[in-house]
Amino acid sequence: MKKAVILRGPSGSGKSTWIRDAYADTIKRVICSADYFFYSGSVYDFDSSKLGEAHAECLASFIKACQSDIEVVIVDNTNIHNWEWRNYELIAMMAKRKVEFIEFHVDSIKQLILCQQRNVHKVDPSIIARQVCEFEPHESGEIIEVSY
Repeated sequence: MKKAVILRGPSGSGKSTWIRDAYADTIKRVICSADYFFYSGSVYDFDSSKLGEAHAECLASFIKACQSDIEVVIVDNTNIHNWEWRNYELIAMMAKRKVEFIEFHVDSIKQLILCQQRNVHKVDPSIIARQVCEFEPHESGEIIEVSY
């Protein structure tokens, strides 16, 4: 059965690394991420004024992928608040895809510091701390603890 995987967790929690490893053998997969909007080749140049445009492009890519023969469509965004992932879930369900949530939880100061140290996009540490504090868990999400 075709599926959609919605990743959730603060910046630096390991979402991108985990999904590449977990689905490395899946030939027919697409990863949709707002981060891709800010890449020019291998250079990441974040511009907060274009964040809305980046998320719109990510959603458009997700819609297109859900309508295709792709086996697994993955959303690799922080999705901290429930409203941030709801459209992805609805679109996947309309495309008759099984929806899975994978959540990266940060439950200690050590884990928070690790996220702040390893986030590759240089997200301000105060923003990562806010993401951790504001995270709204999903009742059926598979939980992955941020590891050291």
